[in-house]
Amino acid sequence: METCDVIRLKSIIFDFELAVKNVFYKCCPHVEVKGCLVRYGQALFRKFVDLNLRTAFQQDETVRVWFRSFAAIALLLQKDMIEATEYLRLNKPFLYEKEIELFIGYHDKTYGVNRNFPPIIWKKRSAKPHNDVYTCINMFKHEQLLAADERRRNETGTASLKRRRATRIAEETLCRLWHKLENQKIDRVTF
Repeated sequence: METCDVIRLKSIIFDFELAVKNVFYKCCPHVEVKGCLVRYGQALFRKFVDLNLRTAFQQDETVRVWFRSFAAIALLLQKDMIEATEYLRLNKPFLYEKEIELFIGYHDKTYGVNRNFPPIIWKKRSAKPHNDVYTCINMFKHEQLLAADERRRNETGTASLKRRRATRIAEETLCRLWHKLENQKIDRVTF
């Protein structure tokens, strides 16, 4: 009789396929099933487009801010999520009120509490409560690549990419705001 090492999964990240979730719930109940945050955002945007809100998203700043705020709910703590959802429900852009109401209904039916994909599956904060060493390593690798690219551009006399710098500044600003929110130096509305 041969023996082999058995892989013991602790968690799995999937892309919101109900069959995959059901298989793991049934066959491997000890495995923590989490949804991919990127796929969650893509699913939300796909529904937004299906409701003919793409043009509104591209041309109307209030619609863009509202949608991004709604998608960012996945980054909030569980206790703040319900309050943020209600705030966005009450403060939706009036010009597209009907379509946005349908969008919110879709979200509630698909990703709401006691649904196929409840918040515990797709919430980033429930998937990983803190940054781990691999995240830091990946950030350092990314910064190293950016620095190497910048050095090559300086050596060849090519202008540096301003978009990357702007993206980095936006990420740093978001991190600072997040830390202020966690340390209760600012409130959720200000965030």
